[in-house]
Amino acid sequence: MQLIHPLLQKCFLGQGVETEALEALLKAPGVETVRYEKGEVIYDRTHTKRSLGLVLSGEVEVTKPQGQAGTVLMNVLGPGQCFGAASMFQEYGFYVTDIHARKRSNILFLPQEALMQLFGQSRRAMANYLSFLTGRIFYLNRRIDAYTGGSAECRLAMYLLDNQQDGVPPKVTLPFGMNKLAELLGIGRASLYRAMETLEKKGIAAREGKCIAILKPNDLLHYDGAQGIREDGTT
Repeated sequence: MQLIHPLLQKCFLGQGVETEALEALLKAPGVETVRYEKGEVIYDRTHTKRSLGLVLSGEVEVTKPQGQAGTVLMNVLGPGQCFGAASMFQEYGFYVTDIHARKRSNILFLPQEALMQLFGQSRRAMANYLSFLTGRIFYLNRRIDAYTGGSAECRLAMYLLDNQQDGVPPKVTLPFGMNKLAELLGIGRASLYRAMETLEKKGIAAREGKCIAILKPNDLLHYDGAQGIREDGTT
C-alpha cells in the first residue's frame, strides 16, 4: 500500500488529491493488483475491464491493430502511467487498442464504481479526470490535423508532445527505430531526418540515439512549421 501511494499521486488522477480519499479508493470493492508476464494480454477487444489501469512496475505496450499490416506500436507505459481512462464511461464495451505486458508487470485496476466513489469524495479528483479527458480531445484534434495535412515537422512535433516523459528537460525515448517512427507518422525516412534536423537547428529538440530531449516544449507546441494545426484545437 505504501508503495502504491506515490505512484497514484504521480498519475493524473491522484495529483493534489487528499490522502484520505486515495486511501478510501484503494480499499474500495473491486480494486485489485494483477501481475502479468511478458507478452500477456492486458486489454484487447475480447479481454477488457471497466477499470482504469495504473502501471505499478514493469512496462506495457499499447498497439493498434492494422488488419493485414499487423500492428502499430503507439506507446510504451511505465510505473505511474495509466491506461483505459477514455474507455471507462462508454457504452460500446470494447477497447480500441491492444495492451500487452512488455515485461513482467504489476497493474493496479481501479473499477468504474470505485472512481465514482472517489469523485463523490474529492472534487479535485473529478477535476483531474475531466482535465485529462479534455486534454486528450485537444491533442487528438491537433493530431488529426497534423497527421492528415501537416508537414513532417508538424507530425514529429505532435508525436514528441504526445509521448514526452517528465524530466528536465522532458524527453522521449523511442521504443523503436527511426524507420518505424517514419512509418507511424506516414512520412518518408529522409523527411523524418530532415524534420529532426530542423528542430535541432532551432534549438527545440536534441536527439541522441533513441532519446530525444525537448529543449523548448512551448516552442514545440506552437511550432510555426506545423501546418494545419489550429491553435484552439477545434475542428
